[in-house]
This record gives sequence, C-alpha cells and structure tokens, in this order.
Amino acid sequence: MLSNTTIWSRTLQLVVGILLICNIAAAFDYSHVKHPRQFLKRVPRIEINIPGGNTPNRGGGGRDGGGRDGGRGGGDRDYAGGRGGMRGYDGPWHQGSFFGRQSKKFDDVPIDGDNGIHTSEFLDAAQALPSLIDVLDTATFLPASQDSLNNIQKIRKRYQAAQGSSGTLQKLVQSEKDAKVSYSGSASEALLWLTRGLDFTAQSLRNDLKDNKDIPADSSSPKKPLSDAFKKTYPGTLKRFQSGTQQAAFGAAWSLVPDRRDFYRKIGQSDSSQAGLEDTEKWVTALENIVGILNGFIEKPESRW
Repeated sequence: MLSNTTIWSRTLQLVVGILLICNIAAAFDYSHVKHPRQFLKRVPRIEINIPGGNTPNRGGGGRDGGGRDGGRGGGDRDYAGGRGGMRGYDGPWHQGSFFGRQSKKFDDVPIDGDNGIHTSEFLDAAQALPSLIDVLDTATFLPASQDSLNNIQKIRKRYQAAQGSSGTLQKLVQSEKDAKVSYSGSASEALLWLTRGLDFTAQSLRNDLKDNKDIPADSSSPKKPLSDAFKKTYPGTLKRFQSGTQQAAFGAAWSLVPDRRDFYRKIGQSDSSQAGLEDTEKWVTALENIVGILNGFIEKPESRW
C-alpha cells in the first residue's frame, strides 16, 4: 500500500504534467492564431469626461479621447488613457527597482501631435513586458512571454527594413498595407497581439492598485490577492481572442500567481517593495496612455486589410 507521502507526490507530478501539456498546446496555438478580423467585436463606446483637461505626455500630442474600444471591455475600469483621477505616484523612478532599471519606459516614448507613437522608443519600452511576465514566475504564462517577445522582434525587423516609412507605429502599419504585405504574419498583426497583451497587463495591475488602494506593498493582509486582479481582467481582454486550450491554460494559472507582497518585493528588487509598487503605478499610467492610442488606431479600417 502506498504511503500518503507517495500519493501526494504522484498527484503533484500529475498536476505539473497536465500544466506542461497545456503550456505546449498553448504555445502551439499562439503560433497558429486566426486572422484578427475573425475576433473583432464592436463594443459600445463610453465617453468619460474628467475635469481638468488633458494630462500632457512626452513628445506632445496627448489623447483625443476617441476610439478606445478596440480589443477592450471588462476590467471595471474608470481611467481614460492615463488621464485624470487614477493617477497616483508621479515622483521619480526608483533606480533600484525592476522598472527603474529599464533603459526605456513608456513615459520616454515620444508621441506626435497626431498621436503618432515613435516606433523605436516604443519597442525599447515594450521589452519590459516579457521580463515582467517572467517576474510572475508562473510556468503557465511562459507562452505569453515568448509570444510578446516574438511580436516585438517582428515589429522591430520591419522597422529596421523600412525605417524611412516606419517612424511611428501608425506609419509602419500603413507602409505594410501600401506594400501589400500579407496581413497574416505581418508586423501589423504582431502589433495587434502585442497591444492586447499590454492592455491585459495594464488593466490587471491597475485593478490591483485600485482594489488595494492605500494598502502598503508589504502588507500580509491586502483587501484582495493579486491573482484576483488578473482573473477579473481576463474575460474582457485576452479571453475574447483565445482558443479553448489557451483559456484552459490561463484558467489554471490564477492560483499560481505570486502573493502580492512577494510580487512587489520582486519589482522593488534592491529597493523596497513600496518602491516597486510606486514604480508599477507610474509605469502603468504611462502604458495606459499608449494602449489607449493604439486601441483607437487598431479599430480603424486602415489598420487592417
């Protein structure tokens, strides 16, 4: 007769094995995604009027308030492109934190008066996403980490091949369309999926910051665990565009999301966990502005063909 220890050990091995199978299947699905037009859903547009006008961003421009619905929905969100009431910490970056050590952040990305997002700086800032996913230290998210890295590399390859016509992300997409590049496998498609990943990340972290407002990063008793923020965000974002296999893999991941205190300790790195939380809020606020512009652009007919 097997001992209780042996039974538990074999049960754990079985669970790990199932998760690995899900990871492999999810990775396969990521490399065989359907054309984005098969996933697009129009959702009602909600106008949010916040007193005080626009919050300026680096490089000028700012949001024009339109077209935020591409790939959105859910997330119980009440901010608008990094503007207004959800702004929290806006001090200097903590140089010892994960975000502070990034060579480029999203608030370093120039934005032109017509909302053109400079491609090179955006790609440099987006490099933080795969590393941030790795900080979650959850094997189930590894395909998402690799997928975001592949998308960044695909966009960068197009940028390097056609720098003269790819100075902004919007121009890069238009140049591919003018060159009659196949949409499937293009940098434009990669931008769509990268934006969806960034949107999910921004909404998830924002939900945690809202759910645990005024709760110190090192608190052992947050109002809600970090996993709740990701779980709450998922149905209105990535889930809408994923296969059943991918959804099953993500569904198994919520219980593996690290403790909130441990997460911000890892973000803080050589600095404090509270510094990690503050830099996360600063990073998310800048990212929300970028994602808001990209979602508005992606929804336009000229961004797809």
